[in-house]
Amino acid sequence: VFNSVLQRYPVVMSTYLGVIGRVLLQNGSFFSSLLTQMAVDFHQEMDQLLGSLIEMWVDRMDNITQPERRKLSALALLSLLPSDNR
Repeated sequence: VFNSVLQRYPVVMSTYLGVIGRVLLQNGSFFSSLLTQMAVDFHQEMDQLLGSLIEMWVDRMDNITQPERRKLSALALLSLLPSDNR
């Protein structure tokens, strides 16, 4: 799911972002470890990868039509505000 979001597959993007949002809200430490592993796999820095994810998420927010998924995405993005990442 995370890989598909980063590769910008638009067909099921709102569903994928919903899954990522739920993981982020339910288990932030798992999300952080997943992000670290994905950064290693993609040969990028974790901050750079997280930045790409956030940029994609914000760009695709208008494509999320269901109110409950929009709310979930907004809450998940807001949960990233107090993080230690650049």
